[in-house]
Formats: sequence, C-alpha cells, structure tokens
Amino acid sequence: MMPGVNCFGGTYSSVRNVTTPEQCCDLCSQDVGCGAFAHHGSSAKCNLKESCEVLVTDHSNGSYTSGLPEKLPQPPAPGCAVPTSGIDHYCTGDLVGNSSNISDIGSCCALCTDTEGCQVWSHTSTNNTCLLYRSCAHHHSNINWTTGWAPPTTPERSSSYRVGRGSFNVSGYLCGPINSTETVVFYPKGPGPFGVVIYGHGEWGGIDGCDSWLESVASRGLVVIAPFAGKNDEDECAAHFAQDLLLALNASKTSSTIGQEVLHPSLSSVDWSSIGMFGHSRGAKYVIPAARLARAAGFNVSAVLASSDVPQHHYDDLDVPLMFTTASKDMANTNNSILEYFGNVTTTPRIYASLQDAYHMEPQEGMRLNAYTASFLACHVLGRQEDCDLIYGLTASSLCEANTYELCQVEAGIRHMLV
Repeated sequence: MMPGVNCFGGTYSSVRNVTTPEQCCDLCSQDVGCGAFAHHGSSAKCNLKESCEVLVTDHSNGSYTSGLPEKLPQPPAPGCAVPTSGIDHYCTGDLVGNSSNISDIGSCCALCTDTEGCQVWSHTSTNNTCLLYRSCAHHHSNINWTTGWAPPTTPERSSSYRVGRGSFNVSGYLCGPINSTETVVFYPKGPGPFGVVIYGHGEWGGIDGCDSWLESVASRGLVVIAPFAGKNDEDECAAHFAQDLLLALNASKTSSTIGQEVLHPSLSSVDWSSIGMFGHSRGAKYVIPAARLARAAGFNVSAVLASSDVPQHHYDDLDVPLMFTTASKDMANTNNSILEYFGNVTTTPRIYASLQDAYHMEPQEGMRLNAYTASFLACHVLGRQEDCDLIYGLTASSLCEANTYELCQVEAGIRHMLV
C-alpha cells in the first residue's frame, strides 16, 4: 500500500464507513472486478476501481492511501474489451449483423462473440441497438454509444502462470510529477526463477489502461516492471525517458541482491541473466535507447519490442531481436515511419506486424497481438521453444497466420531456432 497517494481512474463503487486502508484492500481483494483501491481516511470511504490510470501524491494532509492488491482468481474466460477509447464512441465499417432488442453492452458483446466474423460491436441504450462489425473502419464520437472489441483469438499454451500485481517505490525518476516514485509490477505466481522485462508507458503515463497486455506478458513467466511516472508535458521528459527505464531496472536488480531490502517479493525470484524491454507509443520511442543504456550498464538485453512508434534516430549498434507492431489506422505510422525504420534495421531476427483496420491503442482495444508480443519476449528472454514457434512457425496459430494484416514480415535469419 502507498500512504499519501491517490489513485485515479475507473471507480465503480464507493463504500462508506471503511475505517482503515487494510479493510479497503480486503474489499478490493474479494471483488473479482477490482484491480485497485483508494482509501480516504478522514471520510472513511473506500473507492474500488477497475484499474489505476494515474497515481498522484495526495496534498490533503495525506488522507489517501492507495494500492493494487495481489489478486489471484482463476483466469476468467476471455471477454470483450471496452477500453477508454470505446466509451462515448461508435464504429462504422463492414456490418456483419445487428439487433434492435439488446438492452445492455454485455448482451451486445455476447452477440458479437457468437457471430462469425464479428470483431467489433457498438451499442446504444437509447433504442437498444447493437451493431456488429468485421472491423472498425471509422471511429465516431457520441455520448450515447459504447464500443467494444470481441475476445481475441489466443493460442493455447501449456505453461501459463497466474498473475499477481503490486507496487513499490523508486526514487529519482525524471519524468512525471516531481518526486514521483511509484512503480508497478505484474508477476507470475510460482517458485521461479522467472525472467524480467521493463515496460515504457505512453504519453498519458501509468500503464495506459493496458493492464491485460502486461498481465499477458507476466503469464508467460516474466516479471513486468513498469515505472508509473504519469503524464508529463515538459519537453525535457523525452530526453530522460530512457534513463527512467534504466533507473527502474537498476533499482529492482540491486534490491534483489543478498543483503539488500527487496523492493517487492517478486523480485527475489528473478533470473537477471537475460532481460527484455518493451514500450507503447511514447514508450516505444525510448525502449531502443534504453536498451543501449542497459547494455552499456552490463545487462544482457535479449529482446526489444516497440509498439506503435519508433525512435527518431536510427541506431546501428543494437544487435538484439527486435519486434515492431502497428496498425493500418495507427496515427503514429501515417507516413510508414515504423515500416521505414524496420526496413533500415539489419539485425536478425526482426519482425514487423501491422494489423489491418486497427488503431493506435490496439493493445487495449482488439488486443489481437498481445499474446504474440508476450511470446516474442518469452521466446528470447526465456528461450522457450513453444513461444518461439508461435512467432517463427508456419502453423495456423503462428503470428503471421493468426490475424488479418496490412503487412506481417518476419526476418528470422539463422537465429530464430535458438535462442
């Protein structure tokens, strides 16, 4: 728990007469829909939240205490995603079905799931209309509508872990609010040892509402460390972003060594011999520079994933497996800048995957690549062949065969069997 810190985003219930943060934490842990909580001491109120989009220092005499309790229910059946970008919006596109007698979004989601070819649905309670689409060709703003994405096709895996989540403090972050220290961790439950990856957030900070993505990565046997720096409009943040990722990495490893006070129990189970780095949007701009810094600091960086953006500068001296993901409607790739960057990279293996009719926030919308990006990281950080086969194989469940792409290109070289 983090005293003196307030958690914003996704509040769906407020419970009165909860006198302690521990009681609030217990309420969240017992609620299958709760991913975070914020307890207000002076009013004895417990706010239960789906997720924590922003953590900020509380200036009201430290009345707030927030936390992300460990939650280990059995993994639920895949459900429809309703990301922030789907609220107060509707889609138009290739219509595959519709109904004028659907009263709620859950029923609309179920109808999409049961309809062949449906990947996106839009629902309005104004007249109980549910529209089903093959893709969301155009996004429109309207407060009477909600849009969601059907569950993605996820390859069956035999070594998936249950995932816990927590947080710890790291001093010295340069991006985000002054004195920001919050760092989130998603971790597999088991005896270990586990691999480790560092996540770089987008412009809005936190984890961008991409909880499901980070959980998917952690379920492969990887501890995910995510600096929760928050939004920062200052230009100097860009220059320091890579340094913040390295700071989180250094602090986490140092705390896990013998004789040190571990920042979080999950760090004690990490095998630091190989690490991965990944980021989305603004974070994707800086994972390659961060990987270079990490290598110079003695870390064995064995995989880098850039989702929906790339650095402005081309780096020729980072010979690690690289994966670039984007989409045909990704605002960060309107001039094919990500494809051009991929074309100028000479290292192998390298991968470029651009989904057809998907958007910039695909990791929290359709989520069609989440399982594959997780397998890419697990393949090269852990060296697990079943994950490598999902990326470099030619079966119906492998990366380039499992989705509809604008372009999917794998340059494997001789290293893909590996690893």
